[in-house]
Amino acid sequence: MKCLLVVNRMNDVRFLDFDDDFAEYINNQAIEIGLLQAEECGLDAYYVDPNIIMQIFSPLVLSQWFLIEQTKNPCSSVTCENGFLFVFKHMDDLLLIAINGDGTETEEFLLKKIQMFLRLIGFLFGPATDEIGRYEDKRERWNFLRRLLETWMKLCCDEQAFLVEAVERLHVNQTLNEKCIELLEEGVKKIQSVPAHHALLLVNNKLLALYSNWNANELQPADILCILLLAKDVFPSKEKLEDLFSRSYCMASHETGRTSQFVPSTARISSYLGDDSDADDDLYLSAQTTPRTTPTPDNSSRSSEKDSGSLGNDDDELTPEGAVLLDIPSPSPYPEVSPHVACEREVFFTPHDDVKLDSLYKTYSTPRESNSLPPEMFHEIRPQSSTVASYDASVVNTRPHRPEHVPEYWRQMIFLQTRVCGYSPHQLHCTQVLPGIVLILVTEGSKGNVAGHLCQVFIIIKDLLAGKRDKLNRVQGQNLYDVMNSLLSKIQGLLKKVKGQSQRILNDIKKRWEGEELRTGLLAYLESEIGTDMAPTIETALSDLFRKLKELFSLLYLSPKAVNESVKEIMLQLQKKLKAELADYRDFLTVKAQRNIPMTSYIYEFPGLVHFIYIDRQSHQLTAPSLNVTTDGELDPKQYLKEMVWSKYQYAMVRLSEGYVTTIIQDGDFYFSYFLWFEDNRGSPLAVAEPFRPTTDLPLPGLLTGPFYKLLIKQCFPNYVPGSVRCFELFMMHLGLVQPQYIASHCQQLAKKLWDMSLIEI
Repeated sequence: MKCLLVVNRMNDVRFLDFDDDFAEYINNQAIEIGLLQAEECGLDAYYVDPNIIMQIFSPLVLSQWFLIEQTKNPCSSVTCENGFLFVFKHMDDLLLIAINGDGTETEEFLLKKIQMFLRLIGFLFGPATDEIGRYEDKRERWNFLRRLLETWMKLCCDEQAFLVEAVERLHVNQTLNEKCIELLEEGVKKIQSVPAHHALLLVNNKLLALYSNWNANELQPADILCILLLAKDVFPSKEKLEDLFSRSYCMASHETGRTSQFVPSTARISSYLGDDSDADDDLYLSAQTTPRTTPTPDNSSRSSEKDSGSLGNDDDELTPEGAVLLDIPSPSPYPEVSPHVACEREVFFTPHDDVKLDSLYKTYSTPRESNSLPPEMFHEIRPQSSTVASYDASVVNTRPHRPEHVPEYWRQMIFLQTRVCGYSPHQLHCTQVLPGIVLILVTEGSKGNVAGHLCQVFIIIKDLLAGKRDKLNRVQGQNLYDVMNSLLSKIQGLLKKVKGQSQRILNDIKKRWEGEELRTGLLAYLESEIGTDMAPTIETALSDLFRKLKELFSLLYLSPKAVNESVKEIMLQLQKKLKAELADYRDFLTVKAQRNIPMTSYIYEFPGLVHFIYIDRQSHQLTAPSLNVTTDGELDPKQYLKEMVWSKYQYAMVRLSEGYVTTIIQDGDFYFSYFLWFEDNRGSPLAVAEPFRPTTDLPLPGLLTGPFYKLLIKQCFPNYVPGSVRCFELFMMHLGLVQPQYIASHCQQLAKKLWDMSLIEI
């Protein structure tokens, strides 16, 4: 029972996403309190009127807005007697509310979901947050955002890179790497119509190759992860390692005139599975996933914390946290698939359990029994309504619509984080080379030089409206006014040739800014004592100016534009060339994406080590053995180990947010350890200058939800020179027979080994 609700100050719903259980619950509540008649929702039980949601939750929403505006100290979360959990986050004129009513998501995860949603909004729409609820194409935008959230949830459960929020590079030989870089460089240099900055080659959520122009701003790791997320959503690949063993070859025998099939232990079906690969690609099709109910956890194990260290913490001893419950899925039979021989083309189906790792989000609470069907099944049993056309289709909770076929060419405006601009407009050009292999080119957006000035004005106005300012004298106040005036003048100069709606908005902005009342009132506010409220007339004038500037930003960068045919043609030419060059490496890359780093190369040197995750937080690059789960009708032990790793890493992140940078936990037959430390550029360890003291405004540990590690370094080393302090993380899983002192020794030895390997790769 989940929902994500976004409203503005007028209590208009700007975004809404919910599951079927939540829709049914809201409709039942509406019937009980008289907001809805039973016959009104009987035709389509999974439609929810946003007005009804706002009426039911209006006390919470209105009280939250009151606390935001009057006390400046709103609630972060609310837990109701019936078990409903509400988590709030305020940004600009939007209030985001994440709701969970079945206990399957913790407060930390709901806050992470909200922050991830904000990251997606900034990546796709920049500071123009109102664009998510624009009426003209609200249905398409809501569907796209729902798809991205769903894809992010799946990647968080499946991929270590999204669990720890770091980029995972695909380790290949030098010959293949150089070939890929040369092809990417060729594609970037061919584009002449617009500045091309970056080219990426992705293989199943991993970065194979990256080429950037010499004059381009560095592509930030957080932006690379967002690009990976978009690529996974638009070009989904269900290729798994077992696909190589379930591949079907139909080899026509000219002598006998018969077809010989080699069928491993898979079930055969006759339906055509969409794939944009050519007909001569060995008739290769990826195995699909069988949706079925998530097994109910019935086993749990006690977990006790053995040791935990903190930077600068006054406590010498950490109190044990008590029991940590782990969910162990019980095996259940797969749906039967009747074998059938296709007439023209045969497709083989490998059953696979779509495990969602629900236990990740309820590690610290007793699991609740649930007999509800998984979301995948509701589209099959949902009653059809003859009156759906009269509803707002954007709020009917069907599962996010996905195109049946992979697009040949796809483009998307995105906003990257650079040194000079927090929302630098760029165009993303994507095409699929082979299933699972995606080519991406990043070009600069038109009028990109204006975005930096607009973003600077946004920051100043937002700080003024939020009361974030120091008391200034007359000269300092005049200087701030002159800075804003200079930025707005530069915007006017750069856009002096625009016409139409853009010109009208520019004239309106100039008229509002040059008003004597705004200038006099703003200077008086800047000279007043700290804590003095801004005059309502000045606040209204600044808010209107801010809204007009965001409207100008939307018009410049988010308005529909024609496809650049020359860029598209170059992309398709490069796609064909890459397809020919990488055809011989296709199976190799599929295996490497699933078995990037084998654990066997470490188990002899580090006895008792089961798994590890090593992260360089300067470059945010991940090094970890692959964790691949294959299910053959029985419970896969690797699935249990994977759930253990996921839950314990999440637990370590909770402890890190509390200030503990070293944690060792014993759970059953395993030890789990987490270490965070700092080094200089020569690899020598650094002692912190100031203790790490978590604050309420510190973002959650990770990369996508905020610069946690940058702020951590800044707090521990107040006088550091940027780039002089490197932060590292190491998470390890050992057998329970290994003593804690050997775990600490393994941490040092493994960190040194991985450091030396990184120097060799460079």
